[in-house]
Amino acid sequence: MSVRKIKTLFSKVLRDVSLKVDIIDDEIKELAQDLEDTLEFAKGVGLAAPQIGVSKRVIAVDLGYLDYAERVDSGEKDPEYEFKAEIMINPEIISKEGIQDSEEGCLSVPDFNGIVKRAMKVTVQYLNLNGKLCKMDGEGLKAVCFQHEIDHLNGRLYIDYLSGIKRTSAKKRVEKFLKNLDDEKDEEKSYLYGDS
Repeated sequence: MSVRKIKTLFSKVLRDVSLKVDIIDDEIKELAQDLEDTLEFAKGVGLAAPQIGVSKRVIAVDLGYLDYAERVDSGEKDPEYEFKAEIMINPEIISKEGIQDSEEGCLSVPDFNGIVKRAMKVTVQYLNLNGKLCKMDGEGLKAVCFQHEIDHLNGRLYIDYLSGIKRTSAKKRVEKFLKNLDDEKDEEKSYLYGDS
């Protein structure tokens, strides 16, 4: 159980279609814990196994943040945030509804954001760590997060939805980000994105 290095858009594993999980064994449970630890450390909203170098159909989503963001959007004053990861094994979107423009970023595409068209509402079916078949509805940011992370399992990045010019810009920004890691002396970023 540990924080793992996050792969950037230049890593081949991010372009592979991830393998279905047939058995939820100790290896998958350890992967799930590593996803949770890395997601919490990186302060992300979601993280897919390929992003930490494992081509398996497993994602972690911070439902605590998504709930917090919903409450902020609804006007609740000073809602509390508490990290609460949900592990989704073999997740698939079984229904979509509506459309929205979402500003997205990605831990694997650091220092860059872009506007992507996504479904407004989705229903995701998945297995939890106990092997129970679950369904979860998502709307707004939650729907975006589910679609974004499941895309990772299919070898797709959100920048693939952008124009060629914006994709090129994203690649240049990530190259610069990686080149400047040592110069910035940012220990947290170096820990997440370093070579080791």
